Amino acid sequence: MYLIYMNKNIKHKNKKGFSIMEIIVYFAILGIISVLVTDNIISLFKNYNIVRANQEIEYNAISILDKLTKDIKEAENVILGQSSFSVPLGMVTLKIASSTNGFITDTRKFYLNENRLKYDKNGVYFGDLSTKKVQVSNFKIYYITGTTTEAIKVELGIESKPNLNSSIISKNFYTTIQLHQ
Repeated sequence: MYLIYMNKNIKHKNKKGFSIMEIIVYFAILGIISVLVTDNIISLFKNYNIVRANQEIEYNAISILDKLTKDIKEAENVILGQSSFSVPLGMVTLKIASSTNGFITDTRKFYLNENRLKYDKNGVYFGDLSTKKVQVSNFKIYYITGTTTEAIKVELGIESKPNLNSSIISKNFYTTIQLHQ
């Protein structure tokens, strides 16, 4: 019996681990993927903050204009001597009859101070109508009179600066409300 060993001269290499070149290539690919993922996550947060700022602006506009509309519709008249019309820092003071007793009247004053829309009732500061997350940049009031009607036109400018973003979002809102006759 003859045994022939043909593989005697073949050396088996026992390969363990990675070469330095493979490690460098893997880390380069991992670095590129990490940069792309991080950039997408930052972009996602920026877009989220822009959406939140827009929502905050819309929320403030709705609540301010709703309160103005309600009070103007209840008003007997506008106190002209205590109001400022057609200026960016507008102010309007309303005379409103009490719902329980027509002889007692309230005054309601809306005005812009330090980029916040303020609200006074009977000469007492009642609070801000705008939240701290926004700035009211314009509160212009126009007094419109006709032969039988009176109305108030409102221009409201609101701004917000989202986090992680250098640009300011600014929106303008308009409404015209007829006084109760």
